[in-house]
Amino acid sequence: MFAQFVYANRSGLSIIDLDQTLPILRRTAALVRDVVKDDGVVVFVGTRSGMQRSLERAKERLGDNGYTTAKWMPGLLTNAETL
Repeated sequence: MFAQFVYANRSGLSIIDLDQTLPILRRTAALVRDVVKDDGVVVFVGTRSGMQRSLERAKERLGDNGYTTAKWMPGLLTNAETL
């Protein structure tokens, strides 16, 4: 799905084309801002290794207004009706 935005692959990493992705990132940021403004819930999931520093920063910024965890239970949201 995201292959159309990949400029190149180097060392196992996808290099994205910012000319194509920047407008989409801006629309996404506006959507998240609107959801939060309306007291909605936004869930960000990062499953790659090395996310510890990002989790620590998110925890600091969220304070008592959110929850972070270093572990993700597969199917937690997609299979919510079966829990």
